[in-house]
Amino acid sequence: MQVLSRVAQGRMVHQTLLSIITEANIQANLTADFLRYYNIVPAPASGSSSALTQPRLTFESQRLITHPWAAFQLHLGAVLRLRQWQLAGLCFPGLPDAVTVWQHTLDHLANTPNVAIPSDFSMQVFKSAYQFLGHTGRHHLGVDVAITPTPNSVILETLADMLWQHRHLTNQN
Repeated sequence: MQVLSRVAQGRMVHQTLLSIITEANIQANLTADFLRYYNIVPAPASGSSSALTQPRLTFESQRLITHPWAAFQLHLGAVLRLRQWQLAGLCFPGLPDAVTVWQHTLDHLANTPNVAIPSDFSMQVFKSAYQFLGHTGRHHLGVDVAITPTPNSVILETLADMLWQHRHLTNQN
């Protein structure tokens, strides 16, 4: 029995990692498509001949600070993902309007271009995806599957109604 429990835990970990990787891949593809469409590339760092500089990661006050370009890409992916959901009619609690967030992002970039965008919003979008979407919907169906918490009584009532409506299918002699 203990082995079965470990196998089940391993599957859960595998599914969780798969959903995290899938969500990151979705946001990365949205970001890359957006940047490619608008032909946006980061400005070269001072003293650098390369347009794409490596993000510098440091820990300051136990909070990860990234290069402004890397932070912008994470933020942009979250904004695009949120906009995708909103255009599909999905609204999750606690998330702001994507267009408003994008306007604030552009204001931030115009006023403080060398200061990284805080990562709180992208984490909030990721948590919403993890909390409200079916973890394997994108992997198996190619679409996001929104899941709303439903009391067991509602699920049982719906199941009973469906079975009653289709009861004639089992009365075949």
